[in-house]
Amino acid sequence: MTRDPWDETWRRLREWTNGQAPSERLAAQLLLFDGYEGVDPSHPLGGPDGGKDILCTKDGLRCLAAVYFPRGQQKLREIKSKFRGDFRKAKSQQPPVGRFLFVTNQELRLADREELRQAATEVATDIEVVLYHLERITALLDTPGMQAVRSQFLGIGGDPSDGPGGRGGSAYAIGARSTAMGGKGGRGGLGPAGDGGHGVAAGDRSVSIGGNGGDAAQPGGVGGRGARGPTDRFGSPSYMWGPGRGGRGGCTPEFIRLSEVLSGICREYLERFPQDAPFINAGLEQVPTDWLNQRLVELGEMWQVDGDDTFRTPRSVDHLPQPRDIREMILLGELSPNADDAGSGDGES
Repeated sequence: MTRDPWDETWRRLREWTNGQAPSERLAAQLLLFDGYEGVDPSHPLGGPDGGKDILCTKDGLRCLAAVYFPRGQQKLREIKSKFRGDFRKAKSQQPPVGRFLFVTNQELRLADREELRQAATEVATDIEVVLYHLERITALLDTPGMQAVRSQFLGIGGDPSDGPGGRGGSAYAIGARSTAMGGKGGRGGLGPAGDGGHGVAAGDRSVSIGGNGGDAAQPGGVGGRGARGPTDRFGSPSYMWGPGRGGRGGCTPEFIRLSEVLSGICREYLERFPQDAPFINAGLEQVPTDWLNQRLVELGEMWQVDGDDTFRTPRSVDHLPQPRDIREMILLGELSPNADDAGSGDGES
């Protein structure tokens, strides 16, 4: 397998080609990872934002973040001009802002950073300035906890085969009429997964069950699923299930947000089509994938859901798909212009 160069994160950030919307979403993920709360992007898909790309809080301060991701390294005077303009807008915000965050893919030397901070003091001295520059962002994205975010926005390590699933645990049983059951390996994904535990049992009629390997993290920021416990696998009564079950891997903040959006979309479907609710609630059917994706488009989400109605994974998109309307469906031959009349006959031939 060909591996990315060691500085690939740095290179892809500097040569950013994804546009403004993904850069603001990436900045939001960086701030969430760095401990900011209430992260609220203003208009990542376009529209006036009053000079506040992202609002958030930390250390009891109201914070405003401006995002600047041009393609390639810019001259300092251009970076400084952008910084000054955004800082002046931050100064005029009400309620007042206590901290200004400048998130950029530009390389800033120590002298450059000091020059930007000095430019801020010429406008206001009561607003703290924090710079997220190229080197700082690269260091954050290269941490193991940001692997899924790096894959989502930079396409690094996004191959689901990059990380193996956890190895199944071995089992040993010693004694007459004893049973040993090895564990199953986990599903591959992004990064390594936990291995299953080994089991050893001695004595007649003893049973040893090795643990299953856990799943690796999956694309879209989904944490790896924990392995089933031995009582689950052995067919024990359900009240005994749980001991030995592996914990689930942590999901990215963006996926947690998306899962809440998808939960709301599923509730909408059950309200819109109550006749399907008994089957979905019983686990016999799922909310259709087409409904999920159509509502994601209508809500302006840069996500779609792949897969059939039994197993699905989220996938980020680099532009907002356009909602399909009745006219387009007619042109594609997917809907008859007289569809409203279909089935309304009186049964006569």
